[in-house]
This record gives sequence, C-alpha cells and structure tokens, in this order.
Amino acid sequence: MPKRCTKIRVRLEHALGLRLLVGRFENLTNSSIFFEKRINSSFPAANSYVLQFPFNELAICAKFVVFIAGSFAGVLIVLSLVDESMLLYVKIFDRNLLWYIAIFGMITAAARPFVVEKHSVFDPDKKFDSVVESTHYFPKDWRGKAHTYYVYDEFQKMFPYKIQEFLRELVSVFLVPWWLIFSMPKQASEIGKFIKAFTDNCGDLGDVCAFAAFDFESHGNSNYGAHVRRDKWFRSKGGKMEKSFLTFTLNNPNWVPSPHGQALLAAIKTQQDLSQSMKVEAAPVSEEPGSLHSSMEDLYLTNCRSANHDNV
Repeated sequence: MPKRCTKIRVRLEHALGLRLLVGRFENLTNSSIFFEKRINSSFPAANSYVLQFPFNELAICAKFVVFIAGSFAGVLIVLSLVDESMLLYVKIFDRNLLWYIAIFGMITAAARPFVVEKHSVFDPDKKFDSVVESTHYFPKDWRGKAHTYYVYDEFQKMFPYKIQEFLRELVSVFLVPWWLIFSMPKQASEIGKFIKAFTDNCGDLGDVCAFAAFDFESHGNSNYGAHVRRDKWFRSKGGKMEKSFLTFTLNNPNWVPSPHGQALLAAIKTQQDLSQSMKVEAAPVSEEPGSLHSSMEDLYLTNCRSANHDNV
C-alpha cells in the first residue's frame, strides 16, 4: 500500500479512533475535556508531520492529473467568458460544457491533496516535536528517529481508519469473553500485587493510584526532574507521572504542589532557561521560550546524555 500523505489519514473520527489513544496519550489525572483538547490541538501538527513523508510516485501522478484536468477546466471557463450560452448549448457526447467543468473541477480537487508543495522543507524531527508538545507521548525507541519511516509507520498505526476500528469492535465481541475466561485469571496475581503496591490513601479522596497522587518519593524518575530515581518497576513508563503532574499544574494554576513537586517544577524551569539561552546563542533572533513540557523533554535528554557519559 502506498505511503499515505493526505490530511485525511490523520484527521480520524473521534468516536472510535480516540479510544485507541487513551492509554498512551491520556495523563493520570486529566479529565476527558482536557484530554480531548490536547488531542484536538495535536491534529494540525500531526498532519504536518505525516505530509513530511509523501509517496513520490503518487505525488508525480497527482501533479500530472491536476495539470491536465485544470487545463481542460481553464479552457472551458475561458470559452464561457467569450459566450456564456456555450456552457448549456454546446454538447460533447450528449453532455454540456457545464457538466465537464464540474467533472474536471472535482478531479482537480481530489488530486490536489496528493501534490507535494514545491517549496516544502523536510524537517520531520521539528514537526514531530510539535506533535509531542500536545500528546506528551515520545517513546524511547522513537527518539532521534522521527525522520525515519519506522517512526512514521508506528505513529500512523495509532490513527487507524474508522472501518478498521469498527471491524475490531465486532471481533472483540467474541474475543473479550474468551480472554476474560482463559487469560485474565492467569494475570490475577500480578494485578493484585500492583494494586497493593501502588495504592495510596489520600484522606478525603480515599484509595487512589500512587502515580495519580504524585508520590515522587516512592515512584520518582530523576530523568524527568524528580529528586530521586526509583527502580524501574516502581516508576511510571516514559515519565508519565511527571508529565501528568506538569499538565495538572498548568491546568490548575492555584494548586500548591508538595515540596517534591515544587522541586521538580524548579528543575524544569531551570532547564527552560538553559534551553532558551542555548537557542539565543545558536540563533540571535529572539524566539519564544519553549513550553514546560518541551523543557522536560530537554531535561530528559540532558540527563540521559550525562548517564551515558558516566558509564563510559
């Protein structure tokens, strides 16, 4: 199947496609309103990223089709300006010229999205940074590879066609009971251990997941700004707890975090100032400071480089 390069591929319907993204993109304490707002804001950036990988053969064919269909439509429009009666009374194969203008116009409109802009700049890494800004999802094996078709293909798998999701829903009617009866009981012990190890009692809130309580002392990851680095089993994957904490803080500016949370915010703001100063040195033209989420990504990369350097 040719590489898809149209906006249609990324602008998925929310009713089915959104559910596939919940587990990966949703923060631990986000309401559905904030979550959908982030996903909606990520679509323009996602479109721009996908368009960085055009199918060249298809683009060439589409450009040819646009040229031919547009030329015929243009000639017919010029003839109509000379004598407008020609549109209705001059017929070719029992069709008047107005019908042919409409057909050529539709063909041009359908082929145009596949045409690659002549002056497009190939910079998928920067485009993907804009996607991460909204989704807060950047797996470790994607880092430094956003310009490759591996990341492109993996990214597009998260945005399936509606018909694919519909068929998946139909199949799940039969597979889920089978999974609950035969597979789920084998995982009951692990689920019980997780609930026991990651449950905190938060006063009026009752029992909640420790990650959602932002317990950095027990589950922090220093790569993402926490003051400690716990064992991998106790940390959230990909710094999800730290990212959720940052999003919750931004959405609730009047909320006062714990001392450990305040220390994490201070570390990220320090990294934000450092990243901004480096940008100014590289390009004297003034730029807007990066967001706190992008600064957290910078902090992660800085800490990873420091860890690799120490291991050498």
